[in-house]
Amino acid sequence: MVGVTSDLAGRVWQHRSKALRGFTARYDVDQLVWFEVHETAPAAIQREKQIKEWKRAWKINLIERDKSALDRALSKPFRLIGRTDRHRSSPV
Repeated sequence: MVGVTSDLAGRVWQHRSKALRGFTARYDVDQLVWFEVHETAPAAIQREKQIKEWKRAWKINLIERDKSALDRALSKPFRLIGRTDRHRSSPV
């Protein structure tokens, strides 16, 4: 699944907790395997549309190429700022 969000930690929580109906809940998609950061929402949306057009093999290659960077990023502790109580207690 490819998507855009301004709140990555909150979006991961939504997927893991199945808080929203739809594709991710139906197919049990709850692991973040790759992400990119963009300066603007239009830039992120443009990249999302580009990646959605890719062949599956190209997407897998992108994930595998950047996997070690994601593993390092997720191994570091981080704080959620400005969250609601519903999100503060959730594992991310």
